[in-house]
Amino acid sequence: GKSGRRPADMGVEVWFGLPGGYLAAVRSEGRGATRLPPSATLTLKRWMSDPAHWSFPYPTDADKAELAGELDMTVVQVGNWFRNERKRVWLPLKRAADKVANSLVPSSVEDIQAEVQRQGDIASGRIDDSAALPGGAAGAAAAATGTAPSGDGRVAGSR
Repeated sequence: GKSGRRPADMGVEVWFGLPGGYLAAVRSEGRGATRLPPSATLTLKRWMSDPAHWSFPYPTDADKAELAGELDMTVVQVGNWFRNERKRVWLPLKRAADKVANSLVPSSVEDIQAEVQRQGDIASGRIDDSAALPGGAAGAAAAATGTAPSGDGRVAGSR
């Protein structure tokens, strides 16, 4: 079976939650119809949606055996249910959350170090952060006076 290592042991943090209505949703029609009783599906969903399991929904062999005995299923059926549920529900949510998280994180350690250095330089007065504003120094002056920069580099309203 699996090693049973949890994300905390591996330095992994999952940034997504349980979808609304997850426990109530039961497929009952169509080609992918479940053959499990709704009560068994609900029990399995409850296990998976438990906060202790949601970030790492891989039951141990002991967990599978306990659930199988409780639900009158085989260990293979329980394992297959979890594999399918991770594939159909959990993994798409995790991938979407990872995509959002990755878009919020700087692309490299060098980017982080450069930004920390820049912020330190601004705070110490070594560099003037007004150049980073639209319009450069003219933009900074306009922001301070409430006027807009003109196209020729002069602040509108000045002569």
